[in-house]
Amino acid sequence: MLNFLSPNLVTFFKPTQAFLDWLVEFVGEEFVIECGAGQCEFTKAMHKLGIKAMAIEPRPSDEVMATCYNFVFPTSVERAENILREDKSIVIAARPDHSGWFQKLPDLIHPESMLLYIGLERNLHIDIPDSDIPLLFENAGQEGENVYKVIPWEK
Repeated sequence: MLNFLSPNLVTFFKPTQAFLDWLVEFVGEEFVIECGAGQCEFTKAMHKLGIKAMAIEPRPSDEVMATCYNFVFPTSVERAENILREDKSIVIAARPDHSGWFQKLPDLIHPESMLLYIGLERNLHIDIPDSDIPLLFENAGQEGENVYKVIPWEK
């Protein structure tokens, strides 16, 4: 499978234990879809905690396809619209690559879904321009990433 970016050149989200503990409570029994999952490490961590989750990744490595075949959907977010719209879920983008796909995501998901953005505060204006969104969790990742609620489905 062709990979455009080496995994060594991309920064992946590494969640803290405190965030994972919070996420288990926050998600409860809801289904989670991680968009732009990279090496699927975050999705694997959610599975280990008992969270029902799947990953969408347009350029999964051969290793990801071999080890995550039962929960990774190898396509772009735009091409996964049928999956994203099918049922209400919690859709998460953790450390998106700033190529613009995140801005399309709100129009692609189920109208009752919740959309969470996990990233560095300094990158918010790149992925979510002109937006004032609530902070849900600070320092969710090992590099100081925060969790923001883009689409408010109340829990």
